[in-house]
Amino acid sequence: MAVVTKSSQLRGHTFQPDIYDRILPLLPQDKESSVLDVGAGSGFFCAKMLESGYENLTACDLPDIDFQVEEVPFHGCNLNESLPYSDDSFDSVVSIEVVEHIEHQANYFSEIFRILKPGGRVIFSTPNIQGLASRMHFLLHGTTDGARRPFDPAKESGLQHVNCLGVQHFQYYIARNGGEIVSLGTNHYRFSSLVFAPLIPFLALVMWCRGLGRKARRQGGYYQEHCRLHLSSAALFGRIIFVVAEKKPL
Repeated sequence: MAVVTKSSQLRGHTFQPDIYDRILPLLPQDKESSVLDVGAGSGFFCAKMLESGYENLTACDLPDIDFQVEEVPFHGCNLNESLPYSDDSFDSVVSIEVVEHIEHQANYFSEIFRILKPGGRVIFSTPNIQGLASRMHFLLHGTTDGARRPFDPAKESGLQHVNCLGVQHFQYYIARNGGEIVSLGTNHYRFSSLVFAPLIPFLALVMWCRGLGRKARRQGGYYQEHCRLHLSSAALFGRIIFVVAEKKPL
Protein backbone atom coordinates (compact mmCIF):
# COMPACT_ATOMS: atom_id res chain seq x y z
CA MET A 1 0.00 0.00 0.00
CA ALA A 2 1.38 3.39 -0.94
CA VAL A 3 1.53 5.83 1.93
CA VAL A 4 -0.41 8.94 0.97
CA THR A 5 -1.38 10.57 4.24
CA LYS A 6 1.52 11.94 6.26
CA SER A 7 1.23 12.80 9.93
CA SER A 8 2.48 16.30 9.11
CA GLN A 9 -0.53 16.81 6.81
CA LEU A 10 -3.19 16.28 9.47
CA ARG A 11 -5.27 19.17 10.70
CA GLY A 12 -6.17 19.86 14.31
CA HIS A 13 -4.56 19.54 17.71
CA THR A 14 -2.08 16.74 18.39
CA PHE A 15 -1.40 15.93 22.03
CA GLN A 16 2.34 15.65 22.80
CA PRO A 17 3.67 14.10 19.57
CA ASP A 18 6.68 12.66 21.43
CA ILE A 19 4.27 10.07 22.85
CA TYR A 20 3.75 8.54 19.40
CA ASP A 21 7.45 8.31 18.64
CA ARG A 22 8.03 6.38 21.86
CA ILE A 23 5.05 4.06 21.43
CA LEU A 24 5.95 2.99 17.87
CA PRO A 25 8.90 0.78 18.98
CA LEU A 26 6.58 -1.00 21.44
CA LEU A 27 4.51 -2.46 18.59
CA PRO A 28 5.29 -5.93 17.19
CA GLN A 29 8.07 -5.93 14.61
CA ASP A 30 5.85 -7.78 12.11
CA LYS A 31 4.60 -4.96 9.90
CA GLU A 32 1.84 -7.20 8.49
CA SER A 33 0.25 -7.79 11.89
CA SER A 34 -3.20 -6.32 12.50
CA VAL A 35 -3.32 -3.21 14.69
CA LEU A 36 -6.38 -1.39 16.03
CA ASP A 37 -6.10 2.22 17.18
CA VAL A 38 -8.88 2.77 19.75
CA GLY A 39 -9.70 6.44 20.19
CA ALA A 40 -7.75 7.33 17.06
CA GLY A 41 -8.79 10.99 16.88
CA SER A 42 -7.75 12.65 13.63
CA GLY A 43 -5.51 9.68 12.87
CA PHE A 44 -2.08 11.05 13.78
CA PHE A 45 -0.78 7.75 15.17
CA CYS A 46 -2.28 5.78 12.28
CA ALA A 47 -0.37 8.03 9.89
CA LYS A 48 2.80 7.47 11.93
CA MET A 49 2.29 3.70 11.69
CA LEU A 50 1.76 3.93 7.94
CA GLU A 51 4.98 5.91 7.61
CA SER A 52 6.74 3.14 9.56
CA GLY A 53 5.49 0.42 7.21
CA TYR A 54 2.45 -0.96 9.04
CA GLU A 55 -0.37 -1.64 6.59
CA ASN A 56 -3.01 -3.80 8.30
CA LEU A 57 -4.50 -0.98 10.37
CA THR A 58 -7.98 -0.22 11.69
CA ALA A 59 -9.22 2.76 13.70
CA CYS A 60 -12.25 3.61 15.79
CA ASP A 61 -13.48 6.59 17.78
CA LEU A 62 -16.63 8.63 18.29
CA PRO A 63 -18.69 8.95 15.08
CA ASP A 64 -18.26 12.73 14.84
CA ILE A 65 -14.45 12.62 15.03
CA ASP A 66 -12.68 14.14 12.02
CA PHE A 67 -10.58 11.09 11.12
CA GLN A 68 -8.37 12.09 8.19
CA VAL A 69 -6.34 9.02 7.16
CA GLU A 70 -8.14 7.64 4.10
CA GLU A 71 -5.95 4.54 3.86
CA VAL A 72 -7.16 3.21 7.23
CA PRO A 73 -10.70 1.83 7.74
CA PHE A 74 -12.48 3.86 10.42
CA HIS A 75 -15.50 2.84 12.51
CA GLY A 76 -17.50 5.33 14.54
CA CYS A 77 -18.63 3.90 17.87
CA ASN A 78 -19.28 4.67 21.52
CA LEU A 79 -16.15 3.59 23.38
CA ASN A 80 -18.20 3.08 26.54
CA GLU A 81 -20.16 0.30 24.81
CA SER A 82 -19.31 -2.81 22.81
CA LEU A 83 -16.64 -2.35 20.14
CA PRO A 84 -17.77 -3.34 16.61
CA TYR A 85 -15.32 -6.21 16.15
CA SER A 86 -15.38 -9.99 16.56
CA ASP A 87 -13.55 -11.84 19.30
CA ASP A 88 -9.79 -12.35 18.79
CA SER A 89 -9.62 -9.96 15.82
CA PHE A 90 -6.35 -8.06 16.31
CA ASP A 91 -2.70 -8.84 16.98
CA SER A 92 -2.26 -5.49 18.74
CA VAL A 93 -4.41 -2.70 20.15
CA VAL A 94 -3.22 0.81 21.00
CA SER A 95 -5.18 3.23 23.16
CA ILE A 96 -3.36 6.55 23.43
CA GLU A 97 -4.63 9.13 25.94
CA VAL A 98 -8.10 7.59 25.91
CA VAL A 99 -8.77 5.54 29.03
CA GLU A 100 -8.95 8.58 31.34
CA HIS A 101 -11.94 9.81 29.29
CA ILE A 102 -13.94 6.57 29.63
CA GLU A 103 -16.89 6.39 32.03
CA HIS A 104 -17.38 2.60 32.00
CA GLN A 105 -13.82 1.39 32.36
CA ALA A 106 -14.56 -2.20 33.40
CA ASN A 107 -16.44 -2.67 30.12
CA TYR A 108 -13.69 -0.86 28.20
CA PHE A 109 -10.96 -3.22 29.37
CA SER A 110 -13.21 -6.22 28.81
CA GLU A 111 -13.85 -5.16 25.22
CA ILE A 112 -10.17 -4.46 24.52
CA PHE A 113 -9.15 -7.93 25.63
CA ARG A 114 -12.14 -9.58 23.93
CA ILE A 115 -11.06 -8.37 20.49
CA LEU A 116 -7.33 -8.98 21.14
CA LYS A 117 -5.94 -12.29 19.94
CA PRO A 118 -4.42 -14.67 22.52
CA GLY A 119 -0.76 -13.69 22.83
CA GLY A 120 -1.60 -10.25 21.42
CA ARG A 121 -0.31 -6.97 22.79
CA VAL A 122 -2.15 -3.87 24.01
CA ILE A 123 -0.51 -0.52 24.71
CA PHE A 124 -2.20 2.11 26.86
CA SER A 125 -0.97 5.63 27.54
CA THR A 126 -2.46 7.95 30.15
CA PRO A 127 -1.47 10.83 32.45
CA ASN A 128 0.64 9.42 35.27
CA ILE A 129 -1.09 10.05 38.60
CA GLN A 130 1.41 7.79 40.40
CA GLY A 131 4.32 10.19 39.88
CA LEU A 132 5.82 11.79 42.96
CA ALA A 133 4.90 15.29 41.79
CA SER A 134 1.32 14.18 41.19
CA ARG A 135 1.15 12.70 44.68
CA MET A 136 2.30 15.99 46.17
CA HIS A 137 -0.28 17.80 44.05
CA PHE A 138 -2.98 15.56 45.52
CA LEU A 139 -1.69 16.21 49.03
CA LEU A 140 -1.91 19.98 48.54
CA HIS A 141 -5.00 20.30 46.34
CA GLY A 142 -7.02 17.11 46.75
CA THR A 143 -7.07 16.47 42.99
CA THR A 144 -4.84 14.33 40.83
CA ASP A 145 -2.34 15.87 38.46
CA GLY A 146 -4.32 14.38 35.58
CA ALA A 147 -7.51 16.27 36.50
CA ARG A 148 -6.52 19.52 38.18
CA ARG A 149 -9.77 21.42 37.68
CA PRO A 150 -13.31 20.50 38.80
CA PHE A 151 -15.27 18.53 36.23
CA ASP A 152 -17.72 20.58 34.19
CA PRO A 153 -21.19 18.96 34.30
CA ALA A 154 -22.19 20.92 31.20
CA LYS A 155 -19.34 19.40 29.20
CA GLU A 156 -19.24 15.92 27.67
CA SER A 157 -17.45 13.45 29.93
CA GLY A 158 -15.48 12.19 26.95
CA LEU A 159 -13.78 15.58 26.72
CA GLN A 160 -12.62 15.50 30.35
CA HIS A 161 -10.29 13.34 32.43
CA VAL A 162 -13.17 11.84 34.38
CA ASN A 163 -11.40 8.60 35.34
CA CYS A 164 -7.64 8.87 35.71
CA LEU A 165 -6.15 5.48 36.53
CA GLY A 166 -3.20 4.51 38.66
CA VAL A 167 -0.92 1.57 38.02
CA GLN A 168 -2.88 -0.59 40.47
CA HIS A 169 -6.05 -0.09 38.39
CA PHE A 170 -4.29 -1.24 35.22
CA GLN A 171 -2.90 -4.25 37.04
CA TYR A 172 -6.37 -5.17 38.28
CA TYR A 173 -8.32 -4.69 35.04
CA ILE A 174 -5.67 -6.39 32.93
CA ALA A 175 -5.43 -9.42 35.23
CA ARG A 176 -9.24 -9.66 35.41
CA ASN A 177 -9.38 -9.99 31.64
CA GLY A 178 -6.72 -12.65 31.20
CA GLY A 179 -3.73 -10.42 30.61
CA GLU A 180 -0.51 -9.41 32.30
CA ILE A 181 1.60 -6.26 32.30
CA VAL A 182 4.93 -6.85 30.56
CA SER A 183 6.43 -3.36 30.89
CA LEU A 184 5.88 0.26 31.87
CA GLY A 185 7.33 3.23 30.04
CA THR A 186 7.03 7.00 29.77
CA ASN A 187 7.49 9.81 27.28
CA HIS A 188 9.84 11.70 29.62
CA TYR A 189 10.77 12.12 33.26
CA ARG A 190 9.48 15.16 35.15
CA PHE A 191 11.99 17.27 37.03
CA SER A 192 9.27 18.10 39.57
CA SER A 193 9.03 14.39 40.38
CA LEU A 194 12.79 13.85 40.47
CA VAL A 195 13.00 16.49 43.22
CA PHE A 196 11.16 14.08 45.52
CA ALA A 197 13.44 11.11 44.79
CA PRO A 198 14.77 11.10 48.41
CA LEU A 199 11.31 9.83 49.45
CA ILE A 200 11.73 6.55 47.57
CA PRO A 201 13.42 4.57 50.40
CA PHE A 202 10.54 5.57 52.69
CA LEU A 203 7.96 4.49 50.11
CA ALA A 204 9.74 1.18 49.64
CA LEU A 205 9.81 0.63 53.40
CA VAL A 206 6.08 1.34 53.69
CA MET A 207 5.29 -1.16 50.93
CA TRP A 208 7.58 -3.76 52.50
CA CYS A 209 5.82 -3.35 55.85
CA ARG A 210 2.44 -3.71 54.20
CA GLY A 211 3.72 -6.85 52.55
CA LEU A 212 4.09 -8.43 55.97
CA GLY A 213 0.33 -8.22 56.52
CA ARG A 214 -1.94 -11.21 56.14
CA LYS A 215 -3.84 -9.85 53.13
CA ALA A 216 -0.66 -9.04 51.21
CA ARG A 217 0.82 -12.45 51.99
CA ARG A 218 -2.36 -14.07 50.73
CA GLN A 219 -1.97 -12.21 47.42
CA GLY A 220 1.58 -13.54 47.08
CA GLY A 221 3.12 -12.80 43.71
CA TYR A 222 0.34 -10.37 42.78
CA TYR A 223 1.31 -8.05 45.64
CA GLN A 224 5.01 -8.37 44.79
CA GLU A 225 4.23 -7.37 41.22
CA HIS A 226 2.17 -4.47 42.58
CA CYS A 227 5.23 -3.22 44.49
CA ARG A 228 7.54 -3.65 41.52
CA LEU A 229 5.25 -1.61 39.27
CA HIS A 230 4.70 1.14 41.84
CA LEU A 231 8.42 1.57 42.46
CA SER A 232 9.40 1.58 38.78
CA SER A 233 11.05 4.72 37.41
CA ALA A 234 8.23 5.21 34.90
CA ALA A 235 5.60 5.23 37.65
CA LEU A 236 7.59 7.42 40.04
CA PHE A 237 8.96 10.01 37.62
CA GLY A 238 7.12 9.75 34.28
CA ARG A 239 4.87 12.46 32.85
CA ILE A 240 2.77 10.13 30.70
CA ILE A 241 2.81 6.44 31.56
CA PHE A 242 2.77 3.64 28.98
CA VAL A 243 1.30 0.32 30.11
CA VAL A 244 2.21 -2.57 27.82
CA ALA A 245 0.25 -5.77 28.41
CA GLU A 246 -0.29 -9.09 26.67
CA LYS A 247 -3.27 -11.41 26.55
CA LYS A 248 -2.29 -14.80 27.88
CA PRO A 249 -2.37 -17.61 25.29
CA LEU A 250 -5.18 -20.13 25.58
